[in-house]
Amino acid sequence: SRAPDRDGVVMCAIPKAGSSSIKAMGAHALTIAEVSKALAQPSTYRVALVRDPLARFVSWYEDKVKGRNPGPGFYNSALHISNDSVRHSMHAYAAALAREGVGTMEPHLRSQAHHCALHLLKFDLVHPLEDVGSLPARVALALNVTDLQSLPTKNAHDQRSALTRHSLSPQATCYDDSLRQLVRTAYAEDYIWIGRHGVEYT
Repeated sequence: SRAPDRDGVVMCAIPKAGSSSIKAMGAHALTIAEVSKALAQPSTYRVALVRDPLARFVSWYEDKVKGRNPGPGFYNSALHISNDSVRHSMHAYAAALAREGVGTMEPHLRSQAHHCALHLLKFDLVHPLEDVGSLPARVALALNVTDLQSLPTKNAHDQRSALTRHSLSPQATCYDDSLRQLVRTAYAEDYIWIGRHGVEYT
């Protein structure tokens, strides 16, 4: 059973914040029109999955720059760093992001606040990726769902395990203060708006 005043769940899935794994758990992607219609309904339960901005930035660098998909050349040009394919340090890309802004940047670098319009929309739940294992239970509790099979939890155990391994906050990892400050400057709105929704990253 479920709460009678709720028709469904819409989750804002952010690139480099568990979006691929959420889809693998059984969630279905919606078109922009479908999302707009769903969000306009007061009966829709709105969820945003967010990630520590520093961890998200490091994940982007490891995957998209070092992993050469699409590689440093694309980002060197997009961030006005250089006109070559030389891989620069994380500090160089973070400094460029702080300079260029991240509101309308390439999706994997765009701020989470802009992805989910956290400054405009009211979400029923903003949940940290670092604790994704508790997400289905929190949604079930909020919706009074007694049958967890009705939630998108396909392959959930494997996906949650993978997310836990790869999404741990870098707060306990050795990143120097200069990189932290650059990322905090670039993603200032994420720290502010995610914090206002009850998830604190330092």
